[in-house]
Amino acid sequence: MLISEVYTRLAEFIVLTVNDPTISVIFANQNSPRPKKPFITIAIGALNDVSFPMKYDIDANGIQDIIMNKSFIATMEAYCDGLHQSEEILNVIQNQFRTDFSYYHFRADMVYIRTVMGVSAIPIPINGINESRAVLEVEFALNQLVRDDVGLIDAIIVEDEITGNDILINR
Repeated sequence: MLISEVYTRLAEFIVLTVNDPTISVIFANQNSPRPKKPFITIAIGALNDVSFPMKYDIDANGIQDIIMNKSFIATMEAYCDGLHQSEEILNVIQNQFRTDFSYYHFRADMVYIRTVMGVSAIPIPINGINESRAVLEVEFALNQLVRDDVGLIDAIIVEDEITGNDILINR
């Protein structure tokens, strides 16, 4: 699963969970104008390997599939105009991560592990008015497929030091 797919799956989950067409979901740290509130940003960080990779046999074309087990932190921030609206939205999302809906949506491509930081209100002043903002951080695990072109050796030629002849060793 590619990182771009992870962002897309999380955004889809949030849209389905919140079920409010006025709330847009965007990816954090983009160089684009800020959308109209309410909106939610998604950021992915702390991508770590959690175990040794699972390597499969090399196929006839010299390609080996390797499954990398990874964990990552997904940070969601909600921005709203209404008092406590951001916390309420993220609380709904946090609760849905612990249901079967989460399992069925991610189809075991990604798995919710735990809440790293529960819903926290972090209002920020903008033009003298506090903007309702809240943050939620959750940890996920996923399996990432890496295809490695290890190549194939068609033949090895070894020189016999006694006779001086070449010995051909085929695959």
